[in-house]
Amino acid sequence: LSVIRYRVQDTFNQVLPPDESALLLGIIFGFRNNFDSEYYNKLRVTGVLHIIAASGTNVTILAGVILSSVGILVKRKKALIFTVCAIGFYAALAGLDPPIVRASIMAIVAFGASLSGRQNHSLLALFISAIVMLFISPELLQNIGFQLSVLATFGIIKIKPIIDDLWESRRKYILLEDLS
Repeated sequence: LSVIRYRVQDTFNQVLPPDESALLLGIIFGFRNNFDSEYYNKLRVTGVLHIIAASGTNVTILAGVILSSVGILVKRKKALIFTVCAIGFYAALAGLDPPIVRASIMAIVAFGASLSGRQNHSLLALFISAIVMLFISPELLQNIGFQLSVLATFGIIKIKPIIDDLWESRRKYILLEDLS
């Protein structure tokens, strides 16, 4: 993986200017080591440093793109298996950051449910991912990335629907969807 990671970084660095390469590597993989200190500080001061943190969104986008693309070529079961493998590879390539691992486990649980013909329950998938991660690495309980990832996902699963129900009559305002 380190060889592949190095080649990806090297390719980005050859094709793009240094700041843009660092930014794209940060957005896609969460890599933070390619930043010029001045550029990094500008991102921090302007409050957009969070965009270089790989997150569950990356896993969701990757899974959706791969599943829909491969699903055209092969049957759904094979596409799901290939997607699960790709998610695992991406998580390892991105450095196994807690938010990526949490999202990857949740995606694998969801795809596993689909493969076995069972219904996926997001809250159960979140619980399983948190328990597995804490079983393997109990010190994650003190990791802010793990805490934020689990709590934000819980909020999306349980609290967002409540807010959406409160704003149902005002649904016509697109901004409210983003706020909820």
